[in-house]
Amino acid sequence: MWNRAFTGLVVVLPLALAGCVPDSALTAGGPPPGGVIALRLEPCTDLTHAAGYDLGAEATNDFRSVLEATPAFRLDPAGRYRLVCTVSDFVEGPPSVYWTPPAGAATRGKVGARIIDGASGATLAAVRNDGEVPAGGLMTVNVNSFVLRTTVERTVHDLAAWARGEHAAGAAVP
Repeated sequence: MWNRAFTGLVVVLPLALAGCVPDSALTAGGPPPGGVIALRLEPCTDLTHAAGYDLGAEATNDFRSVLEATPAFRLDPAGRYRLVCTVSDFVEGPPSVYWTPPAGAATRGKVGARIIDGASGATLAAVRNDGEVPAGGLMTVNVNSFVLRTTVERTVHDLAAWARGEHAAGAAVP
């Protein structure tokens, strides 16, 4: 019983204490099509080639699960709009638990996504998100997956805001 409680603290408490610091930018290249947008999710491209990880597959799975839970979108293999995603930066933090900033470097990840009109080839919306868990604080072995997942969640959140018409065409949102 204590073992399970300790495991829960090791997983949940560090995420609450460390947090993931997002930095995002959305560029709307056109107005949203309106209604629930049917998306074809393409496999994410991993530009990092980080050893020991398949970040493309991990990001694709994260996008799939987050999009399925987002009312603005519906995954549809025959959908007119394509979601193209990339993982373009990944810096792995320390693999062990550490308590103070000098003990290690931050864990960072950068994810980008574009919604492309399959009929015209036009990019309707593009988002770039950088996620980081700063050095210092109690961390977990899963912090690398946490950074990627949190960055994907923020990316879908930004795309959903665009889909709801909260960003004008051509507007960049820091």
